[in-house]
Amino acid sequence: MRPPRLLPLALAVLLFGSAGSASATLGLEQIRYALQHNPAAPVEADLRRLAARGDAGARRLLADVLAEQPAGRPEAIALYQQAFADGQGDISALGGLARLLERSPHLQRRQLAYVRQALGRFVPARDLASLATALDVFVTYPQLFDADSAMTLIALHQRSCLWRCATPFYRGVLAERQGDHAAALAWYAQAIRFEPRAVERYYLLLGEDRDRRFAAFARTLEAEAAALPLPVIHRIGSQLDSLANREAVALRYPLPPDRRLAVELSEEEVGFHRQQIERVSAEIDAEVAGLRQQTRFWLDVGVERGWLPALVSRLNFMTSTPNEHSPADAFALLERIAALDPEQARSLRAGLHLVTAWPTLAPHTSAQLIEEMAAAGHPGAVLQRANLYSHGGLGEPDQFKALEIYQALARDGSATAFYRMAGILSGGRAICRDPVRAYAYARTALALGDSRARTLSASLARQLPAEQIAAARRLERDLLEQLP
Repeated sequence: MRPPRLLPLALAVLLFGSAGSASATLGLEQIRYALQHNPAAPVEADLRRLAARGDAGARRLLADVLAEQPAGRPEAIALYQQAFADGQGDISALGGLARLLERSPHLQRRQLAYVRQALGRFVPARDLASLATALDVFVTYPQLFDADSAMTLIALHQRSCLWRCATPFYRGVLAERQGDHAAALAWYAQAIRFEPRAVERYYLLLGEDRDRRFAAFARTLEAEAAALPLPVIHRIGSQLDSLANREAVALRYPLPPDRRLAVELSEEEVGFHRQQIERVSAEIDAEVAGLRQQTRFWLDVGVERGWLPALVSRLNFMTSTPNEHSPADAFALLERIAALDPEQARSLRAGLHLVTAWPTLAPHTSAQLIEEMAAAGHPGAVLQRANLYSHGGLGEPDQFKALEIYQALARDGSATAFYRMAGILSGGRAICRDPVRAYAYARTALALGDSRARTLSASLARQLPAEQIAAARRLERDLLEQLP
């Protein structure tokens, strides 16, 4: 009988070397294996070593890793282009680049000329990798394909695919490009069951009442949730989470009567309007509660299946609704995350110690963790430090210090920094309040791929007069032009 622990031990030696080998390094196939089992595996150093030798596959894989880090996207773009090597290297690297650019309208515009010429450097129907690459480019840049060429690629994909085919998703992209929104919605509704990218596209096509319509559609999928791919489950839960805050829900209700009119109204009329406002407020609270319940359902499906992104999103959901959760549950979930990704867990732990509604509040502990992360070169440490100042963890909130740090990050193209600055300038104290700049920052964050900025942008647009909106749009254009 084979010893039961022999295979895991042999595999561990294969992947990470013997216990006595402190400088053991991984090969490309070993790195791929490690990332398949843990997307957060610490493989960047080994990938950089292989990429420096000119390995196109390593450059492409390193670009995939960096693409998940907002600060790493400029380098990721360069690595994808190096790996593609004008069509002489790894063809699929162009597909990876297209997937990265799909997240950022700003980067899409900047890379349009490069992608246009790159499409002429390979034959899409040559093999399956070339076909997949061409379709990835089509999703991001449908305007580069005529309808007949797109249909030919989609038909080839359908004939070559055996399981969970993305054909409905590609058909949805084509229908949307052709202006047939009804057909696009129908195709995306099919594709959502296996293609996470279909979630946001379906949501955005739903029109003015998209939030309620998307929530209703998500309810129809709950019976299938256990069988859906984990990325789809997480994308649905994240989309619902973005709709479940009071500000987002309030946008779907009429604005309350202007308080300045109260002096012109009789006591009876003031009482009537007060009742109307209270009724609308109760309806908003009920809708928020329903959306939070839906969000919990979808995130918990991912948590039960042990998927790291779902674990992280569920923990963030707990901290955003602390009165509905206990710190004991949050820290228990954090331990599960730590077993999969210790570095990310450290960052999350710093945030947990800043939740004012919990007895675990410990700002100085949070500050110490942040400084340890900074000393270790953790990319999120600077952002965490700005959050600490913004929340007043070590004393009175210092929004100016927070804005100073966010500004430095924003100059490097951080969508999160722009989003955080928009939040401070739209809801901060009078000394920091600047709704025009807030609107410009929110729109810039959206252009850089932070979908959370959509609600804030829409809310500010309802408050600003036309001339201030025009000024904010000019500032947005200037900000985007200055980015690297």
